[in-house]
Amino acid sequence: MLDNIEQQEPAENSDITIQDLVSVVNIINLMSERGAFKASELSSVGIIYDRITKFINTVQTTQTAKSNGDNENDSE
Repeated sequence: MLDNIEQQEPAENSDITIQDLVSVVNIINLMSERGAFKASELSSVGIIYDRITKFINTVQTTQTAKSNGDNENDSE
């Protein structure tokens, strides 16, 4: 699938954000709903989906905890 994509020069700011990963998860969901994956590909796609989702949840939990810790320090 990605074999046909031309190699592009990296963008000046090539950082991947959590929002980018959320978009990838949303794209996987949409493609799955539309039947874009063959049955033999589903387990591989599911593994990647699970890994990205777990990473997003971990980062968001860490950010929330850090934010809550900062808010507690601000009130002191």
